[in-house]
Amino acid sequence: MYTIHELATLANITTRTLRYYDQIGLLHPTNYSECGYRLYDQQEVKRLQQILFYKEFGLSLEQITRVLDDEQQLQKLLEKQQQLISAQQQQLHRLQQNIQRTLQELREEQSMNDNERFDGFKKALIEENEQQHGQEIRAKYGEETIDASNAKLMGKTAAQYADMQQLEQQLFEQLQLGLQAGLDSDYAKTAAQLHKKWLMHSWTKYTPDMHKSVADMYVYDERFKVYYDQHTEGMAQFLHDAIHKHL
Repeated sequence: MYTIHELATLANITTRTLRYYDQIGLLHPTNYSECGYRLYDQQEVKRLQQILFYKEFGLSLEQITRVLDDEQQLQKLLEKQQQLISAQQQQLHRLQQNIQRTLQELREEQSMNDNERFDGFKKALIEENEQQHGQEIRAKYGEETIDASNAKLMGKTAAQYADMQQLEQQLFEQLQLGLQAGLDSDYAKTAAQLHKKWLMHSWTKYTPDMHKSVADMYVYDERFKVYYDQHTEGMAQFLHDAIHKHL
Protein backbone atom coordinates (compact mmCIF):
# COMPACT_ATOMS: atom_id res chain seq x y z
CA MET A 1 0.00 0.00 0.00
CA TYR A 2 1.15 3.54 -0.78
CA THR A 3 0.30 6.67 1.12
CA ILE A 4 -0.84 9.62 -0.95
CA HIS A 5 2.59 11.23 -0.59
CA GLU A 6 4.39 8.04 -1.64
CA LEU A 7 2.18 7.55 -4.68
CA ALA A 8 2.52 11.20 -5.71
CA THR A 9 6.32 10.90 -5.51
CA LEU A 10 6.30 7.60 -7.42
CA ALA A 11 4.17 9.04 -10.25
CA ASN A 12 5.87 12.47 -10.22
CA ILE A 13 2.60 14.31 -9.64
CA THR A 14 1.26 16.33 -6.72
CA THR A 15 -0.87 15.15 -3.82
CA ARG A 16 -3.28 17.90 -4.83
CA THR A 17 -3.75 16.14 -8.18
CA LEU A 18 -4.56 12.84 -6.44
CA ARG A 19 -7.06 14.55 -4.18
CA TYR A 20 -8.70 16.13 -7.22
CA TYR A 21 -8.92 12.76 -8.98
CA ASP A 22 -10.63 11.42 -5.86
CA GLN A 23 -13.02 14.40 -5.82
CA ILE A 24 -14.15 13.88 -9.44
CA GLY A 25 -14.41 10.10 -9.09
CA LEU A 26 -11.48 9.25 -11.32
CA LEU A 27 -9.21 7.59 -8.75
CA HIS A 28 -10.40 6.77 -5.24
CA PRO A 29 -8.05 5.61 -2.49
CA THR A 30 -8.32 1.92 -1.64
CA ASN A 31 -8.56 2.59 2.06
CA TYR A 32 -7.66 5.03 4.81
CA SER A 33 -5.12 4.70 7.61
CA GLU A 34 -6.06 5.01 11.25
CA CYS A 35 -4.89 8.61 11.04
CA GLY A 36 -7.17 9.29 8.06
CA TYR A 37 -4.49 9.25 5.32
CA ARG A 38 -5.41 8.00 1.87
CA LEU A 39 -3.91 4.63 0.96
CA TYR A 40 -3.58 3.11 -2.51
CA ASP A 41 -3.02 -0.53 -3.48
CA GLN A 42 -1.55 -2.05 -6.66
CA GLN A 43 -4.84 -1.88 -8.55
CA GLU A 44 -5.08 1.86 -8.03
CA VAL A 45 -1.41 2.29 -9.00
CA LYS A 46 -2.18 0.62 -12.34
CA ARG A 47 -5.28 2.78 -12.72
CA LEU A 48 -3.21 5.92 -12.15
CA GLN A 49 -0.72 4.76 -14.79
CA GLN A 50 -3.60 4.42 -17.28
CA ILE A 51 -4.86 7.91 -16.41
CA LEU A 52 -1.42 9.39 -17.02
CA PHE A 53 -1.13 7.49 -20.31
CA TYR A 54 -4.41 8.97 -21.52
CA LYS A 55 -3.38 12.46 -20.40
CA GLU A 56 -0.10 12.10 -22.27
CA PHE A 57 -2.09 11.17 -25.40
CA GLY A 58 -4.16 14.35 -25.15
CA LEU A 59 -7.45 13.10 -23.67
CA SER A 60 -9.37 15.36 -21.32
CA LEU A 61 -10.27 14.14 -17.82
CA GLU A 62 -13.89 13.86 -18.95
CA GLN A 63 -12.85 11.64 -21.86
CA ILE A 64 -10.61 9.58 -19.59
CA THR A 65 -13.51 8.95 -17.23
CA ARG A 66 -15.52 7.45 -20.10
CA VAL A 67 -12.83 5.08 -21.41
CA LEU A 68 -10.74 4.29 -18.35
CA ASP A 69 -12.30 0.90 -17.58
CA ASP A 70 -12.15 -0.28 -21.20
CA GLU A 71 -8.96 -2.37 -21.31
CA GLN A 72 -9.37 -3.18 -25.01
CA GLN A 73 -9.50 0.54 -25.82
CA LEU A 74 -6.33 1.09 -23.79
CA GLN A 75 -4.54 -1.75 -25.56
CA LYS A 76 -5.48 -0.41 -29.00
CA LEU A 77 -4.36 3.08 -28.05
CA LEU A 78 -1.04 1.87 -26.64
CA GLU A 79 -0.35 -0.25 -29.73
CA LYS A 80 -1.07 2.72 -31.99
CA GLN A 81 1.12 5.03 -29.91
CA GLN A 82 3.91 2.45 -29.93
CA GLN A 83 3.81 2.40 -33.73
CA LEU A 84 3.80 6.20 -33.93
CA ILE A 85 6.71 6.52 -31.50
CA SER A 86 8.69 3.91 -33.43
CA ALA A 87 8.10 5.82 -36.66
CA GLN A 88 9.12 9.08 -34.97
CA GLN A 89 12.32 7.48 -33.68
CA GLN A 90 13.19 6.26 -37.17
CA GLN A 91 12.45 9.68 -38.60
CA LEU A 92 14.68 11.36 -36.00
CA HIS A 93 17.45 8.89 -36.83
CA ARG A 94 17.20 9.76 -40.53
CA LEU A 95 17.14 13.46 -39.70
CA GLN A 96 20.23 13.03 -37.55
CA GLN A 97 22.02 11.33 -40.45
CA ASN A 98 20.95 14.08 -42.83
CA ILE A 99 22.19 16.75 -40.42
CA GLN A 100 25.49 14.93 -40.02
CA ARG A 101 26.06 14.71 -43.79
CA THR A 102 25.05 18.35 -44.23
CA LEU A 103 27.50 19.44 -41.52
CA GLN A 104 30.23 17.40 -43.20
CA GLU A 105 29.51 19.20 -46.44
CA LEU A 106 29.56 22.59 -44.73
CA ARG A 107 32.95 21.69 -43.23
CA GLU A 108 34.07 20.66 -46.74
CA GLU A 109 34.69 17.09 -45.54
CA GLN A 110 32.41 15.51 -48.17
CA SER A 111 29.77 16.61 -50.66
CA MET A 112 26.10 15.62 -51.06
CA ASN A 113 24.14 15.20 -54.25
CA ASP A 114 20.68 16.71 -54.49
CA ASN A 115 18.87 13.38 -54.08
CA GLU A 116 20.73 12.67 -50.84
CA ARG A 117 19.46 15.96 -49.46
CA PHE A 118 15.87 14.73 -49.68
CA ASP A 119 16.09 10.94 -49.33
CA GLY A 120 15.46 11.09 -45.59
CA PHE A 121 12.31 13.17 -46.02
CA LYS A 122 10.94 10.83 -48.69
CA LYS A 123 11.64 7.73 -46.60
CA ALA A 124 9.98 9.38 -43.61
CA LEU A 125 6.85 10.07 -45.66
CA ILE A 126 6.67 6.48 -46.93
CA GLU A 127 7.25 4.91 -43.51
CA GLU A 128 4.72 7.20 -41.85
CA ASN A 129 2.11 6.20 -44.43
CA GLU A 130 2.96 2.53 -43.96
CA GLN A 131 2.71 2.79 -40.18
CA GLN A 132 -0.64 4.57 -40.20
CA HIS A 133 -2.40 3.26 -43.31
CA GLY A 134 -0.30 0.48 -44.84
CA GLN A 135 -2.58 -2.41 -43.94
CA GLU A 136 -5.72 -0.75 -45.30
CA ILE A 137 -4.29 0.60 -48.55
CA ARG A 138 -2.44 -2.63 -49.34
CA ALA A 139 -5.62 -4.61 -48.80
CA LYS A 140 -7.55 -2.14 -50.96
CA TYR A 141 -5.11 -1.62 -53.86
CA GLY A 142 -2.77 -4.61 -53.65
CA GLU A 143 0.88 -5.11 -52.68
CA GLU A 144 2.22 -4.53 -56.19
CA THR A 145 0.42 -1.20 -56.61
CA ILE A 146 1.61 0.21 -53.28
CA ASP A 147 5.19 -1.03 -53.74
CA ALA A 148 5.28 0.62 -57.19
CA SER A 149 3.91 3.83 -55.70
CA ASN A 150 6.59 3.87 -52.98
CA ALA A 151 9.29 3.20 -55.54
CA LYS A 152 8.08 6.07 -57.72
CA LEU A 153 8.15 8.42 -54.73
CA MET A 154 11.66 7.36 -53.75
CA GLY A 155 12.82 7.98 -57.33
CA LYS A 156 11.83 11.63 -57.24
CA THR A 157 14.49 14.20 -57.94
CA ALA A 158 14.96 17.10 -55.55
CA ALA A 159 13.00 19.38 -57.90
CA GLN A 160 10.15 16.89 -58.24
CA TYR A 161 9.92 16.39 -54.49
CA ALA A 162 9.86 20.16 -53.94
CA ASP A 163 7.10 20.44 -56.55
CA MET A 164 5.09 17.79 -54.71
CA GLN A 165 5.34 19.72 -51.45
CA GLN A 166 4.42 22.98 -53.19
CA LEU A 167 1.37 21.33 -54.75
CA GLU A 168 0.15 20.20 -51.35
CA GLN A 169 0.53 23.71 -49.96
CA GLN A 170 -1.43 25.12 -52.91
CA LEU A 171 -4.07 22.45 -52.31
CA PHE A 172 -4.54 23.56 -48.70
CA GLU A 173 -4.83 27.19 -49.80
CA GLN A 174 -7.49 26.37 -52.42
CA LEU A 175 -9.42 24.25 -49.93
CA GLN A 176 -9.44 27.10 -47.41
CA LEU A 177 -10.82 29.48 -50.04
CA GLY A 178 -13.25 26.87 -51.32
CA LEU A 179 -14.71 26.27 -47.88
CA GLN A 180 -15.76 29.91 -47.87
CA ALA A 181 -16.85 30.15 -51.52
CA GLY A 182 -18.70 26.84 -51.81
CA LEU A 183 -18.53 23.58 -53.73
CA ASP A 184 -19.45 25.15 -57.09
CA SER A 185 -16.59 27.65 -56.94
CA ASP A 186 -13.46 27.61 -59.05
CA TYR A 187 -11.52 27.05 -55.83
CA ALA A 188 -13.21 23.68 -55.35
CA LYS A 189 -12.49 22.68 -58.97
CA THR A 190 -8.87 23.76 -58.66
CA ALA A 191 -8.48 21.87 -55.38
CA ALA A 192 -9.71 18.66 -57.00
CA GLN A 193 -7.25 19.07 -59.89
CA LEU A 194 -4.36 19.92 -57.57
CA HIS A 195 -5.10 16.83 -55.51
CA LYS A 196 -4.98 14.72 -58.66
CA LYS A 197 -1.60 16.21 -59.62
CA TRP A 198 -0.34 15.62 -56.09
CA LEU A 199 -1.40 11.95 -56.21
CA MET A 200 0.29 11.43 -59.55
CA HIS A 201 3.65 12.18 -57.95
CA SER A 202 3.44 8.69 -56.42
CA TRP A 203 0.69 6.87 -58.33
CA THR A 204 1.77 4.78 -61.32
CA LYS A 205 -1.73 4.76 -62.85
CA TYR A 206 -4.88 6.84 -62.38
CA THR A 207 -8.62 6.45 -62.80
CA PRO A 208 -11.37 8.76 -61.51
CA ASP A 209 -12.88 5.81 -59.61
CA MET A 210 -9.62 5.18 -57.78
CA HIS A 211 -9.40 8.87 -56.94
CA LYS A 212 -12.95 8.90 -55.56
CA SER A 213 -12.22 5.79 -53.55
CA VAL A 214 -9.29 7.56 -51.89
CA ALA A 215 -11.51 10.57 -51.22
CA ASP A 216 -14.00 8.27 -49.48
CA MET A 217 -11.25 7.19 -47.08
CA TYR A 218 -10.64 10.84 -46.19
CA VAL A 219 -14.15 10.96 -44.76
CA TYR A 220 -14.72 7.49 -43.32
CA ASP A 221 -11.28 6.81 -41.81
CA GLU A 222 -10.54 9.11 -38.88
CA ARG A 223 -6.77 8.91 -39.44
CA PHE A 224 -7.09 10.31 -42.97
CA LYS A 225 -9.77 12.78 -41.94
CA VAL A 226 -7.68 14.39 -39.21
CA TYR A 227 -4.81 15.06 -41.66
CA TYR A 228 -6.98 17.65 -43.44
CA ASP A 229 -9.24 18.73 -40.58
CA GLN A 230 -6.22 19.74 -38.50
CA HIS A 231 -6.00 22.75 -40.84
CA THR A 232 -9.71 23.59 -40.76
CA GLU A 233 -12.68 21.59 -39.52
CA GLY A 234 -14.63 20.21 -42.48
CA MET A 235 -11.72 20.33 -44.94
CA ALA A 236 -11.65 16.55 -45.46
CA GLN A 237 -15.35 16.45 -46.25
CA PHE A 238 -15.04 19.41 -48.63
CA LEU A 239 -12.13 17.78 -50.48
CA HIS A 240 -14.14 14.56 -50.74
CA ASP A 241 -17.13 16.41 -52.17
CA ALA A 242 -14.99 18.44 -54.59
CA ILE A 243 -13.36 15.32 -55.99
CA HIS A 244 -16.70 13.56 -56.44
CA LYS A 245 -18.25 16.61 -58.08
CA HIS A 246 -15.48 17.86 -60.38
CA LEU A 247 -13.55 14.72 -61.41
